[in-house]
Amino acid sequence: MECPGSTCYIGGMSHTELIIARHAEAKHAATPHIIAGQAPYSQLTPIGRKQGAQLGWKWHDQGVRPDRADSSTSIRALQTMNTALMTRPGGIMPINTSKVLQEQCLGSHEGQPRDLVYTEELKQRIAEQGADYKHPGYNQAGEAGMSLTAVARGLAGYLIALRAVAEPPESVVAISHHTALRTLFAFVELDGFHEPIDPLELQAAMMEQPAIEPCAQALIIVEGDPQNFGCRVEYTRQPLGQL
Repeated sequence: MECPGSTCYIGGMSHTELIIARHAEAKHAATPHIIAGQAPYSQLTPIGRKQGAQLGWKWHDQGVRPDRADSSTSIRALQTMNTALMTRPGGIMPINTSKVLQEQCLGSHEGQPRDLVYTEELKQRIAEQGADYKHPGYNQAGEAGMSLTAVARGLAGYLIALRAVAEPPESVVAISHHTALRTLFAFVELDGFHEPIDPLELQAAMMEQPAIEPCAQALIIVEGDPQNFGCRVEYTRQPLGQL
C-alpha cells in the first residue's frame, strides 16, 4: 500500500496528520560562536522569509489543507508560520502558540560565548560521563536550564493532546526547533510513550539524530484515542519539498 510520505497507518482508524517543520533561517545563525538556546527574539533573515514562503507553497502543492496551525512562541517560528500560511488559499488562519514547541532552554548560558562555557574541563567531564544532561530537570549547561527529558515529555504531551479532544483535527501544521525535533524523534524511536527512558539514553539517541535543516519537515501520524488505545506515532523525516 502506498502511504503518505512513506508512512503507513492502520486503515480505517481515525488519525491526525501532523506536519511539523523546523523554523526558517534566523539571524542568530550568523553568530554560531554564541550559545543561542531559545533565542526567543531572533527574527528571520531575508533568506528565511523566502524559505518560509517556499514551505507554504510546498504545502499547497502537496495538497496539505490544515484545519489547525501551531507554533512555538518564538518570533522566528511565528514568522515562519505566518509566511508559510500567506500562500494558503483563503489567506492567514489563526495560529495557536505553545511553549512545548519551543527550543530547549539552556538557562544562564544563553547568550554566552561558546568557548567560554564549553571549556576543556567541561568537555572532558561530558566525555567521561557520556552526556551533557545527567538527570531529569538537571542541566549541566546552565542554571535554570531544561533537560532533554523535559523537552521530550512536553512534545509527547502535545502529540497526545491532539487526540484528546471530542473532535480531533484531521490535519495540523506546526513549527518547532532543531533540538526539540531531534529530541522528539529520539523519544519516538525509544518508544517513550510506553517505556521509561533513561536521560542518558535519550541524550545519546538525540545526538544520533541527523541535523535538521531550516524548514525541513516531518509527517507524524497520531492514531486512536489516547484514553483507550494510547498514542501510536509513525513518522518520516523529509527535506523541504519531498514530503
